[in-house]
Amino acid sequence: MAVRPVHSVDSRVSRAPAALALRLRSFETPDAGVVAGWARTASEGYWLAPRTSPPLTAEKVCDWGRGGRQQWVLCERGSAGVLLAYGELNLLNAARRSFWLGHIVVDPQRRGYGLGTEITRRLLERAFVHCAASSVTLVVFPTNRSAVRAYQAAGMRADGFEDHEFEAYGRTERLARFMMTAAEWRRLGAG
Repeated sequence: MAVRPVHSVDSRVSRAPAALALRLRSFETPDAGVVAGWARTASEGYWLAPRTSPPLTAEKVCDWGRGGRQQWVLCERGSAGVLLAYGELNLLNAARRSFWLGHIVVDPQRRGYGLGTEITRRLLERAFVHCAASSVTLVVFPTNRSAVRAYQAAGMRADGFEDHEFEAYGRTERLARFMMTAAEWRRLGAG
Protein backbone atom coordinates (compact mmCIF):
# COMPACT_ATOMS: atom_id res chain seq x y z
CA MET A 1 0.00 0.00 0.00
CA ALA A 2 1.43 3.38 -0.95
CA VAL A 3 1.51 6.14 1.65
CA ARG A 4 -0.07 9.28 0.32
CA PRO A 5 0.37 12.74 1.78
CA VAL A 6 -2.51 14.76 3.12
CA HIS A 7 -0.92 17.92 1.72
CA SER A 8 1.01 18.35 -1.49
CA VAL A 9 4.66 19.08 -0.78
CA ASP A 10 7.78 19.92 -2.72
CA SER A 11 9.97 17.20 -4.23
CA ARG A 12 12.47 17.31 -1.34
CA VAL A 13 9.96 15.65 0.98
CA SER A 14 7.68 13.70 -1.33
CA ARG A 15 8.62 10.37 0.23
CA ALA A 16 7.05 8.63 3.21
CA PRO A 17 9.10 8.41 6.46
CA ALA A 18 10.03 4.78 5.77
CA ALA A 19 11.86 5.97 2.67
CA LEU A 20 13.59 8.82 4.49
CA ALA A 21 16.80 8.53 6.48
CA LEU A 22 15.84 10.42 9.62
CA ARG A 23 17.79 11.52 12.66
CA LEU A 24 16.85 13.03 15.99
CA ARG A 25 19.20 15.78 17.11
CA SER A 26 19.32 18.31 19.90
CA PHE A 27 17.46 21.54 19.27
CA GLU A 28 19.65 24.56 18.49
CA THR A 29 18.74 28.23 18.90
CA PRO A 30 18.60 28.87 15.10
CA ASP A 31 15.84 26.19 14.89
CA ALA A 32 13.47 28.30 16.99
CA GLY A 33 12.24 30.59 14.23
CA VAL A 34 11.41 27.63 12.01
CA VAL A 35 9.49 25.85 14.78
CA ALA A 36 7.59 29.02 15.75
CA GLY A 37 6.48 29.38 12.12
CA TRP A 38 4.82 25.95 12.14
CA ALA A 39 1.90 27.30 14.21
CA ARG A 40 0.21 28.98 11.25
CA THR A 41 -3.09 29.90 12.88
CA ALA A 42 -4.26 30.97 16.33
CA SER A 43 -5.89 27.56 16.85
CA GLU A 44 -2.68 25.72 15.89
CA GLY A 45 -0.75 27.94 18.31
CA TYR A 46 -3.26 27.16 21.05
CA TRP A 47 -3.12 23.40 20.43
CA LEU A 48 0.68 23.45 20.39
CA ALA A 49 1.41 25.77 23.30
CA PRO A 50 -1.65 26.79 25.33
CA ARG A 51 0.53 28.07 28.19
CA THR A 52 2.48 30.36 25.84
CA SER A 53 0.85 33.71 25.12
CA PRO A 54 0.36 34.47 21.44
CA PRO A 55 1.97 35.17 19.09
CA LEU A 56 4.44 32.30 19.15
CA THR A 57 7.97 33.62 18.58
CA ALA A 58 11.45 32.14 18.32
CA GLU A 59 12.27 33.53 21.76
CA LYS A 60 9.26 31.77 23.28
CA VAL A 61 10.23 28.46 21.65
CA CYS A 62 13.72 28.82 23.16
CA ASP A 63 12.10 29.51 26.55
CA TRP A 64 10.45 26.07 26.42
CA GLY A 65 13.92 24.63 27.03
CA ARG A 66 14.40 26.32 30.40
CA GLY A 67 14.65 24.26 33.55
CA GLY A 68 16.52 21.37 31.98
CA ARG A 69 13.88 20.44 29.43
CA GLN A 70 15.27 18.44 26.53
CA GLN A 71 14.36 19.97 23.15
CA TRP A 72 14.72 17.79 20.05
CA VAL A 73 14.20 18.10 16.30
CA LEU A 74 13.66 15.39 13.71
CA CYS A 75 15.66 16.02 10.52
CA GLU A 76 16.22 14.26 7.25
CA ARG A 77 19.74 12.82 7.43
CA GLY A 78 22.05 14.50 4.96
CA SER A 79 19.55 17.23 4.12
CA ALA A 80 21.65 20.14 5.39
CA GLY A 81 19.54 20.21 8.53
CA VAL A 82 16.04 20.50 7.04
CA LEU A 83 13.76 20.32 10.08
CA LEU A 84 10.74 18.02 9.89
CA ALA A 85 9.38 17.96 13.47
CA TYR A 86 10.00 19.20 17.00
CA GLY A 87 9.29 17.77 20.46
CA GLU A 88 10.45 17.75 24.06
CA LEU A 89 11.34 15.09 26.59
CA ASN A 90 10.94 16.42 30.12
CA LEU A 91 11.47 14.94 33.57
CA LEU A 92 8.18 14.84 35.47
CA ASN A 93 9.23 13.04 38.67
CA ALA A 94 12.86 12.10 39.34
CA ALA A 95 12.07 9.64 42.14
CA ARG A 96 9.62 7.74 39.94
CA ARG A 97 11.72 8.17 36.75
CA SER A 98 8.62 9.48 34.97
CA PHE A 99 8.87 11.77 31.96
CA TRP A 100 6.47 13.70 29.76
CA LEU A 101 6.51 14.67 26.10
CA GLY A 102 5.58 18.19 25.12
CA HIS A 103 5.13 20.62 22.24
CA ILE A 104 5.23 17.95 19.53
CA VAL A 105 4.71 19.59 16.14
CA VAL A 106 5.41 18.69 12.51
CA ASP A 107 6.24 21.10 9.69
CA PRO A 108 2.84 21.84 8.08
CA GLN A 109 4.25 21.06 4.62
CA ARG A 110 5.23 17.58 5.82
CA ARG A 111 2.11 16.56 7.72
CA GLY A 112 0.35 13.39 6.68
CA TYR A 113 3.51 11.29 6.35
CA GLY A 114 3.66 9.80 9.84
CA LEU A 115 6.35 12.17 11.11
CA GLY A 116 4.38 12.92 14.29
CA THR A 117 4.40 9.20 15.04
CA GLU A 118 8.10 8.98 14.17
CA ILE A 119 9.24 11.80 16.46
CA THR A 120 7.05 10.39 19.24
CA ARG A 121 8.66 6.96 18.86
CA ARG A 122 12.14 8.45 18.91
CA LEU A 123 11.39 10.53 21.99
CA LEU A 124 10.01 7.42 23.70
CA GLU A 125 13.21 5.58 22.78
CA ARG A 126 15.31 8.36 24.33
CA ALA A 127 13.20 8.20 27.47
CA PHE A 128 13.31 4.43 27.95
CA VAL A 129 16.76 3.60 26.56
CA HIS A 130 18.85 6.66 27.41
CA CYS A 131 17.04 8.07 30.47
CA ALA A 132 15.87 4.79 32.09
CA ALA A 133 12.30 6.09 32.30
CA SER A 134 9.71 3.99 34.09
CA SER A 135 6.87 5.78 32.30
CA VAL A 136 6.21 8.54 29.78
CA THR A 137 3.02 10.58 29.51
CA LEU A 138 1.69 13.46 27.45
CA VAL A 139 -1.52 15.43 27.22
CA VAL A 140 -3.32 16.47 24.06
CA PHE A 141 -6.51 18.23 23.09
CA PRO A 142 -8.89 15.35 22.27
CA THR A 143 -10.16 17.31 19.26
CA ASN A 144 -6.64 17.23 17.77
CA ARG A 145 -7.42 13.92 16.09
CA SER A 146 -4.27 13.68 13.97
CA ALA A 147 -2.10 14.08 17.09
CA VAL A 148 -4.17 11.47 18.96
CA ARG A 149 -3.71 9.04 16.05
CA ALA A 150 0.05 9.70 15.96
CA TYR A 151 0.46 8.95 19.67
CA GLN A 152 -1.62 5.78 19.40
CA ALA A 153 0.39 4.66 16.36
CA ALA A 154 3.58 5.19 18.40
CA GLY A 155 2.20 2.71 20.96
CA MET A 156 0.92 5.07 23.63
CA ARG A 157 -2.41 4.29 25.27
CA ALA A 158 -5.21 6.52 26.53
CA ASP A 159 -4.92 6.99 30.30
CA GLY A 160 -7.76 9.31 31.28
CA PHE A 161 -8.15 13.06 31.28
CA GLU A 162 -6.65 16.07 33.07
CA ASP A 163 -8.11 19.53 33.54
CA HIS A 164 -5.64 22.33 32.78
CA GLU A 165 -5.97 26.07 33.20
CA PHE A 166 -4.38 28.15 30.45
CA GLU A 167 -3.98 31.71 31.72
CA ALA A 168 -2.44 32.91 28.45
CA TYR A 169 -5.82 32.28 26.80
CA GLY A 170 -8.14 32.62 29.81
CA ARG A 171 -9.44 29.07 29.40
CA THR A 172 -9.72 25.79 31.25
CA GLU A 173 -9.69 22.63 29.13
CA ARG A 174 -9.99 18.90 29.66
CA LEU A 175 -7.04 17.22 27.92
CA ALA A 176 -6.63 13.55 27.06
CA ARG A 177 -3.65 11.89 28.76
CA PHE A 178 -1.63 9.22 26.96
CA MET A 179 0.94 6.97 28.59
CA MET A 180 3.49 4.25 28.00
CA THR A 181 5.38 2.29 30.66
CA ALA A 182 8.82 0.73 30.30
CA ALA A 183 7.16 -2.72 30.33
CA GLU A 184 4.87 -1.68 27.47
CA TRP A 185 7.89 -0.36 25.56
CA ARG A 186 9.65 -3.71 25.96
CA ARG A 187 6.52 -5.63 24.90
CA LEU A 188 6.45 -3.62 21.68
CA GLY A 189 9.88 -5.04 20.98
CA ALA A 190 11.27 -1.55 20.87
CA GLY A 191 13.54 -1.79 23.87
